Order: sequence, then structure tokens, then C-alpha cells
Amino acid sequence: MMNSTDFHTGNLFASITPEIREEICAEQLREQIMARHNSWEMHKFVRNIPIAYDQFREAMEFADHLLLRSKEGSEGPGGLWLLGDGGCGKSFLLEQIMKKYAPQETIHARICPIVKVSFSAQPTQKDFLRTLLKQLGQNMALLNDRSIADLQKILLAALVAAKTIAIICDEAQHLWLNVLATRVADRIGGKVGDLIKDIYNSSNVAFIFSGTPGLQKILDIDSQVRTRWKGVFLLRCFSNGPEFEDVLSAIDEAIPLPERSNLERYASKIHLITEGNIRDVKDFIAQAVWFAAEAKSASAEGHLFQACQKTFGQSRPNPFEPHHG
Repeated sequence: MMNSTDFHTGNLFASITPEIREEICAEQLREQIMARHNSWEMHKFVRNIPIAYDQFREAMEFADHLLLRSKEGSEGPGGLWLLGDGGCGKSFLLEQIMKKYAPQETIHARICPIVKVSFSAQPTQKDFLRTLLKQLGQNMALLNDRSIADLQKILLAALVAAKTIAIICDEAQHLWLNVLATRVADRIGGKVGDLIKDIYNSSNVAFIFSGTPGLQKILDIDSQVRTRWKGVFLLRCFSNGPEFEDVLSAIDEAIPLPERSNLERYASKIHLITEGNIRDVKDFIAQAVWFAAEAKSASAEGHLFQACQKTFGQSRPNPFEPHHG
């Protein structure tokens, strides 16, 4: 049985303020940060740069089309699986998807185009339903004694009222894989898996699952899952080569510093440190930018040397040490 610390139930509307805030484009934000020359703002900006490399672009285009189908009321709009090890870009993709469809609160209604849930242990059916209902702003005190069937009916009505077009299940291996060994081949995912299928069939909202590569087993075994949610993207670390150089060049161009560092020149060294993991790449370069901003100098290799030390300690080689040339 799960307890309340096993999953995330933060209300999507907790941080929404009534006033409308204008969004500024990335280039305007870059210029503002560069003008302020704030080291930590620069660090944060680099960590959050969206880079349109092939995997990212193709997955975003698929997600956009999926959500458009759902928004237009398509019956059985489908779904998306984002599979990959940690740091390959799954969470960042989910963030970008959710930014496009941010929740809104008006005087008359709460509009929540996308609901996101994440579990760190296997949930029960009630856990799953209650987590979704809380995200949709329901008064949970009034739902304590309701049956699974009642909660499901309330959820379906709440999804319509909130104009929800997609449900994101992050860390989805906890929904499916924990019960894989105990289920027969025609009913993978246990009772929660059956519940998710029922919600999809009844609501016509899209589902997006994000999790480890092991989720591929579900698609291989369960035809009901595979035919409902067909889109699959396996996100991988970059190999050392032209695409990785292009990624570094794109990050370099976006860095809020007046001069480029020509990071692509150091592609082999950066790949040795990060193994092509996009999260590690961004964390490492963001740290180097912080050192560069603090030092107010253009000694790129020196800042990269410091960044390797302060990001990874002694767990990775440091090819920027002076004796490496």
C-alpha cells in the first residue's frame, strides 16, 4: 500500500495568479540576462535551453500533432511513449510540452489542458484516480469515501470541465513494470493498467508515458497497449560525431555571453566527460558559463576545466587539465 510520500500530488493551480503575464521569447530573455550579467541567471538559462536536435524535434512534432488531434475531439487520439535512461531528455521534453498548454484559472473555470502525474512506487487504482483529481483542483475531502467506480465517473466529468486533452504519466515504469512478472500476457499492467485503458476509452484524451527503456516490454507483449498508444521514441545519448558538434554549437550560440566559445572545437573532450548525456552536457556547460561570468574573461578552457571539477568531482576524467594541452 502506498502512502502520501510515494507520489507527487502538488496542485497545478497552486502557483497560478489571476493576472495575465506576457511571455517573452528566448532571444529577448537572453539579451536581458546578458545585460544584467547575473551569473546564476546565465547558469539557469543555459540549463533550460531547448535544442532542436533530431530526437527532440521529431518527438515534439509528434506530440504537437497528437495534442491537436485530441483538442479537435478525435475519437481515440492515441498516445506517446518517451523511453530512455536518465538525462536523455525525457523530462525536458515533458516540460516543453506542458509549457505550450499551461493551466489557466478564470473567474468561471479552471482550464487544465494537460494533467501530469508521477509515481515513485506502484499505485493502487484509488491512488491513481485521486492523484489526477487533485491535479484537476477537486476538493479531496469530499472524495475520501467514494468508490473506485464513483471516482472514475467524477474524473471523467472533471476532464471534460477542465478541457483536458492529455494525461502525462511520468516514471511510467511504476505503473506497468512492477506487475509485469505476475500478470498473464493479455492483461499487462494489473488493475491500474486496466483502469488507464478504461479512462482512455471513455475520455478520448491522449496519454503520454515517460519512463525507462524497459517499458518496451509492455509494447512488445500487450497488443491492447501497443494499438492504443502507438507513438514510441527511444531517446539515446549522443555519439561523438557531427550531430554532437551541432548540439554544442547550438548551445554555444544561445549562451548569454557577448562572444562565442566555439564549444564544438572541444566536442571530443566534452563527450569524454559527459558520454553524450544531454543533461550532463547542459549542467557542465552551464557551470562553465557561471565561471566565465564571474571571471569576466574569455578563457574558455580554464572555465571548462573548473566546470568539470565542480560538476563531476573526481568521478569523470578531466581532459581540460593543463597537462592535456
